[in-house]
Amino acid sequence: MTTFVRFIAVVAIVAFAAGPATAGSGEYTNIDAAQVRALIDKGVKVIDVRRVDEWRDTGVIEGAALITAFDARGRFNPDFPTALAAAVKPDEDVVLICRTGGRSRVISELLTERAGYTHIYNATGGMMSWIADGNPVAPCPNC
Repeated sequence: MTTFVRFIAVVAIVAFAAGPATAGSGEYTNIDAAQVRALIDKGVKVIDVRRVDEWRDTGVIEGAALITAFDARGRFNPDFPTALAAAVKPDEDVVLICRTGGRSRVISELLTERAGYTHIYNATGGMMSWIADGNPVAPCPNC
């Protein structure tokens, strides 16, 4: 499946889950690892959209909600919108993080453009930057 086809599939799933009247501004904020740390220190929620194998490999940010967005083949997880809605409200501040920032960027775009989320922060360097900057990781709970 091509990246474009996966993207369209994600748009359709998120749009369907969000309903017809929840279009947002389409804006989110790209941030680096230091800014992620500052937001965490202020109590902002972090959603790690990677897979279980990735959480095991690198560890996770302590307290992050672990919600897989895409499987190893790049297919969108149809349970993601429901799990995300249970973790964070559309008007709450939330940081999205993945391995290097690509998947979290796609999700950031979709949530702001199609699902009505208004305070999304995309961790541009992902967990690789978080770790490279010397930030702490914890073992994945329940992995």
